Amino acid sequence: MSTISLTKLKNLEAQSANQVNTQQAQKSSVISKIVNVVKIIFHLIKTVFLYPFRFLGAKDWSLLGIILRFPKFVITGNSEDLFGKGFYRRAKDLSPEAAKLYVKYGAACAATYNLNTAQWTEPFGLRMVDLTKLQFQGLPRSLEVYNGYVYDPVSGLKAMLNEDNCGEVIISFGAIKTANSENKDSKSLQKKYHKQHMGNVIKSFVGVVPDIYHDANQIIEIFKNHPYFQGKKMVLGGSCYGASLASYCGLKNNLKVFAFNPLGLGPGIQTELGQKRLDKAEHLIRIVSSKNDFTSNHTIIGVFDRVISLLGIRTVGSFGKRYQIPSSYNSFQETHQYAIRHLMKHVGYDRTTKPCSVSKSDDIFNRSNPFFLSHPR
Repeated sequence: MSTISLTKLKNLEAQSANQVNTQQAQKSSVISKIVNVVKIIFHLIKTVFLYPFRFLGAKDWSLLGIILRFPKFVITGNSEDLFGKGFYRRAKDLSPEAAKLYVKYGAACAATYNLNTAQWTEPFGLRMVDLTKLQFQGLPRSLEVYNGYVYDPVSGLKAMLNEDNCGEVIISFGAIKTANSENKDSKSLQKKYHKQHMGNVIKSFVGVVPDIYHDANQIIEIFKNHPYFQGKKMVLGGSCYGASLASYCGLKNNLKVFAFNPLGLGPGIQTELGQKRLDKAEHLIRIVSSKNDFTSNHTIIGVFDRVISLLGIRTVGSFGKRYQIPSSYNSFQETHQYAIRHLMKHVGYDRTTKPCSVSKSDDIFNRSNPFFLSHPR
């Protein structure tokens, strides 16, 4: 057989082998797609089937729960064995002296909106962490990293990082309108993010876990494990929507949280966290609510919520040790929106006073973290 014939034969064999490999690859690709579709279908079926169960089981106590726990109560005589751990205990009044411990953390949350650190955080000896000098792996692809904060233009998620010379790092999440400061010249984008965030609020209320909670937790986990933050005391904070994100991340990562007028965690979020984590909230989360704040401390809404819970239905709720301060406004919107103003008024200043206008000798500065002190009465 000639050399030319042998070459042709080898070429034909190679082509045949390539065709077989191509066919096998196509077959494998088709099988993989079918498997993925089947997984998606089963996931949807599972989600739809289990969806109603996230609403079963009250946050704290229900009529059925009281009946089931009554025998244990008879033996122990402990009220917690009958009514649970006290989610519905009335918020304690926070004295002006005790409230001074919280001003630094409220200021950090307020600064997240427009990053005005000179007015809010620098008077407390806080400085922004320059994240551009650190290397991170695993952050969401759309997340933008800046000096002192991160921002996601897709979800509107924003978090600010401040630290002091004593090793404390405060990570504060932005409230619903925080993305406005990143889009000052675009009303359309401001409306887009507001609509997006309100959609997340509705999703949470009806039992869905919005993706932004998972995104926020992913960021915290990466920061928590980064060498730069090792050995430092990391605490989380936020107001309203930001407080809800902070509470979720704090319970996920066993971190301390300061929540001002927090938006509650929905039934789906509570179910995902699990009862063991929720039971830790009393030790991890400090809630400071304005009196009659409609999201976290409203009397009428609270009574309605108790009735629903008594029926064994899980509703939205804010978890943690609860304190209240007087509101410096009469309208429900301003009562909710201006937590830092109520705090400044409560500790003895005009409600519009910013820390930069307070004398350096004033005792709101150089205060210790409330988690490590007994509150003065």
